[in-house]
Amino acid sequence: MRHTNALKKKGDDRRHRAISEREAMALVAVSPPKLAVTWRMFLLAGIRAGELLNLDWRDLDLNGETRRARILKAKSQRPRAVKLYPRLAASLAAWRAERPLDPTAPVFLSAAGERWKDAQTIRRRLLTWTKRANMSPHKLTTRSLRHTYVALASHKNASIGDVESTTGHASLRMVCRYMHDDDGKAFGLTATMEEFDQLLHDLTPAQESDRVRELVAAVRAEGYAVPEARESDDMPRKGLPSAYRRLERRA
Repeated sequence: MRHTNALKKKGDDRRHRAISEREAMALVAVSPPKLAVTWRMFLLAGIRAGELLNLDWRDLDLNGETRRARILKAKSQRPRAVKLYPRLAASLAAWRAERPLDPTAPVFLSAAGERWKDAQTIRRRLLTWTKRANMSPHKLTTRSLRHTYVALASHKNASIGDVESTTGHASLRMVCRYMHDDDGKAFGLTATMEEFDQLLHDLTPAQESDRVRELVAAVRAEGYAVPEARESDDMPRKGLPSAYRRLERRA
């Protein structure tokens, strides 16, 4: 039985819904490595689909204390820097190390080796893999994952100002619109965003820690489809998408 939207409220007419931490775990765990990193970018960086599509490798600082993504083509026309949490940055750095590409190459590519065309391209993949995770597709779009970042960060005691500067919303009022009242069931699995970042990363190799195995068991018990194990996000060369292999040969 596919899950209904546990976060929907009576009279809620929003076009997009946030997903719970359990749903985020299921989505990341069931998706292929490339898409798992894509979902983590939305969930941990709060960026828009159009901003993700425009990211080039030169826009990412993945080492040292200044791990960040520079959003140069923003909806608000205001460039900004978005913090990248350590494990997400590590996955991107490992991914980049396997790809000796031009710095101007896009981070996220289609199977044809081209920049993804539009947000609908991502949404189609999102719907495919949410169904495989046994999640409800109700009001589920790429904005859902961005709104989930807002809900998670605010629940984990991030200031509204910090959330606004990360997401690039036009006003605090817009940020508050996407916050969700919660009793801890939807967003209470982890205490901080850093812990959530670590959890999503640890889902990748084989649920190796006792904590992750315990959470995975709880998520499975609720009916979500979480696989026993999956390839690492570090992605050995044999697991590279064919599009990246073609670009490597051109480099």
